[in-house]
Amino acid sequence: MAFLDLIWRLERLQGPERQLDEELAAALEWSKKHEYVTAPAFTNSIDDAIALMNEVAPSDRWGVGFADGKGSGLVEDEAYTEGPNVAIALCIVSLKAMLRRNGQKLEG
Repeated sequence: MAFLDLIWRLERLQGPERQLDEELAAALEWSKKHEYVTAPAFTNSIDDAIALMNEVAPSDRWGVGFADGKGSGLVEDEAYTEGPNVAIALCIVSLKAMLRRNGQKLEG
């Protein structure tokens, strides 16, 4: 599955989604690098979202916040991204950072 499609889907989530967590783990080949029984709860757990960021963009500066019932995240000097929770916002900026690092242009 293309990472741009995963970002698109993350940006439209209303809340955590286990199916998307599993698809993220598969796309990142998480099982080849980490031992787990079920996919990490990237879209629900801040700890798992931080593990994702550390995996895909380990040297980038990043931050998260929560205000007005929404999570937000940013990486380096890019514009911040909002999500329904902090974990989802961090997942979005993590994947965007990974793609930018690999030289891929992002829309928007």
